[in-house]
Amino acid sequence: MTFRQLALSNVRGSALRYAAFFLSSVFSVLLFFLYAQFILHPDVASGYIYGGESTRVVLTVCLVLVAVFAFFFVLYSSGAFLRARNREFGLLTLMGTTRGQLRRLIWLENTILSLAAIVVGVLAGLLFSRLFMLGISRVLGLDEPVRFMLVPNAVLLTAVSFFVLFQLVTLV
Repeated sequence: MTFRQLALSNVRGSALRYAAFFLSSVFSVLLFFLYAQFILHPDVASGYIYGGESTRVVLTVCLVLVAVFAFFFVLYSSGAFLRARNREFGLLTLMGTTRGQLRRLIWLENTILSLAAIVVGVLAGLLFSRLFMLGISRVLGLDEPVRFMLVPNAVLLTAVSFFVLFQLVTLV
């Protein structure tokens, strides 16, 4: 059995234990994606929407805050999850796993979970994006709601930002 297979097996076998970490990660990705989708939307970026620039600045600040809170939230939930697995790690150590191998296993598990959380979060963000656009249009008092569209730069920004964030959390 390779390390990759062992990591996948651990993720599948501990699905209930991973659920809180995974769902919190998905929720963070979803929020970030919704804000990024609006901020990078062509109608908002081009100034087509009245008050779009000030709204964009406010939502950019919210986007940064979501990223900062997501970092600490994921860091805390990851740490709590790793502490709950002390017995499992002790058993692996007794079976001859070195510290480097254990770190690699944890890194692989977190990478698998982070990639899955990014995909599910972006897909959920697409589902809720229309509702978010309608809500923000209502708050801004627009006659016509902001049109729904997939903004590829928002997907890219979300995926890259959260992949880096998850890797930083794993290193910490």
